[in-house]
Amino acid sequence: MSVTSSPPSPTAGPGPARRIVVWALLIVALALLAWLLATRGGDILAAEDFAQYWAASRLNRAGGNPYDAAQLLALQRSVGWEEELPIMMWNPPWTIPLVTPFGWLPYDLARTVWILTSILTVIVAAYSSWDIYEPQSRRHAIAPVLAFLFIPTLGALNLGQISPWILLGVVGFLWASQRGRGALAGVSAVLISIKPQLLYLFWPILLLWCIQERRWRPLAACAATALALLAIAMVSNPQVLAQYIHTSISEPPLYWKSSALGTILRLLWGQERHWLQFAPSVLGLGWVLWYWIRHRADWSWPEHLPLLTLVSVATASYGWPYDLVVLVPVLAQVGGWVLESKGRVLGAIAITLFAAINVGAFIVMALGGGSWHELWWMPWAMLGGYLALRELVPRRVAGLD
Repeated sequence: MSVTSSPPSPTAGPGPARRIVVWALLIVALALLAWLLATRGGDILAAEDFAQYWAASRLNRAGGNPYDAAQLLALQRSVGWEEELPIMMWNPPWTIPLVTPFGWLPYDLARTVWILTSILTVIVAAYSSWDIYEPQSRRHAIAPVLAFLFIPTLGALNLGQISPWILLGVVGFLWASQRGRGALAGVSAVLISIKPQLLYLFWPILLLWCIQERRWRPLAACAATALALLAIAMVSNPQVLAQYIHTSISEPPLYWKSSALGTILRLLWGQERHWLQFAPSVLGLGWVLWYWIRHRADWSWPEHLPLLTLVSVATASYGWPYDLVVLVPVLAQVGGWVLESKGRVLGAIAITLFAAINVGAFIVMALGGGSWHELWWMPWAMLGGYLALRELVPRRVAGLD
């Protein structure tokens, strides 16, 4: 399994003919899906969460407040939202220019384009993840299949969530850092910041790594891109940053029962104890400091980022099962272990774990009536399975030598 900083050889990967066939099939599938969405008015996938991005982009363009509950609710009601509370926009303001093009379109058309964009994003990210971890394998088509069999992926697409964009940021950062393209890595990191709390452990490691390696381009490119996007958002709404800060402080999403471990701690010991929501993240920060000290001398982003993302999503202060779509590169890394070790037993164990977690999540959701917080165990189960599999493969294959 290649996790070095050198680019793969030109002859690596599937041949041109196979690539053409794979991409042709994917394009045909997308075309069929687009036709179904167009003829059925987008009812195949409700994508109800998309309403927050669509409404927020329209409000910001008109000089309104994209973080105001009343203004969001009015726009969302106009497109069929019937709940008492709106779907709030919690993403930082540099996200708004990214979703603004969808706000220019009528809602149904915008939702259809959003779904297709999200599907294509997952395909590209999954395919690229496999190319990072197994560049010489001719089984790249496995990657999108695994991604779409992953329950969080289906959840993100069904709800119209922005989480696939964060996945694209993770994969883009991995791809760029592996090839020494610091500026592109920094630009990709901006996508990771769409939900800052989700991969919160990525940021201290990025800072420490840049300081140690004296590589300032990723940080500079990330900051410059975020500031440029923020400036674009402020053209029509100069108060957007202040509005975001005010809403985050005055109306934090403490009332939501997310699938974070902190939510379970509050349900057990008192929901008024808000500090419990952040207790796992404090432990995560302690772990990441220890992990950096242990591995800083031989740090490799492709080797270490999968475990970093697993611990981060497991200890995040807020998170939802569909956010776990960012773990698609973890599936690619484990797939690389299985292929390179050529172990049928290892492959059987990996497939069993993958199926058990997915089926377990489906059963819990079916029996629990769709209560998201009951899936708090998913990232922990994946973390445990990942560590167990890593112990079963040769140290050379796992990149531990």
